[in-house]
Amino acid sequence: MKIGDRAMPKSSFGLPKMEEATQTEVLEVPEESKPEETKTEVDVIQESLGVKFTQDDFDQLLMKGYCEKEIEIIKGKLRATFRSLTVDEWHESDEVYVEEVQNNLMTKEGADVRQGLIRMVFSLTHLQGRVLAQPVKKQDGSIDKKATAGERMRHIKAMSPSVVNIMLGKYVAFNRMIDLITMEPEKYLKNS
Repeated sequence: MKIGDRAMPKSSFGLPKMEEATQTEVLEVPEESKPEETKTEVDVIQESLGVKFTQDDFDQLLMKGYCEKEIEIIKGKLRATFRSLTVDEWHESDEVYVEEVQNNLMTKEGADVRQGLIRMVFSLTHLQGRVLAQPVKKQDGSIDKKATAGERMRHIKAMSPSVVNIMLGKYVAFNRMIDLITMEPEKYLKNS
């Protein structure tokens, strides 16, 4: 019953008794409950990924150019470790993407998905705590990031598209979290 509603006593048939319907019942208003603390977009993302981005993670991002987090892809079933990309890796992933677009006929939507998938593969280092692909080395001993990403892609292509789509969504959220925290570290890292 709402405040101000008239109390309608019921007859034995469940119908209001008209002679008693003139009385108004006073209802107590419950005390205002403490307003819930509003969650930021970063809070929501961190909850969905099952991670907490800390001051140490931010320091690593600043000093080394990347940070790494193990993320829950499917709760209790699948975990993946993503490493944020350096500018150099970002450019290399773009080169792979351009090669893919030039060598394969695809729609705009397909090209967009492919670009995200390629970036994710450059970022993905572990599945279920295991290295996804050993680094491929060049003749000079340095790591061939494109070839290593190619090895990782080989494993991803063998997975279910549904799982890969979820993984890609988590990868996008991971990068969004880093972007937001980087823009306002004092807001998001105060309690870490």
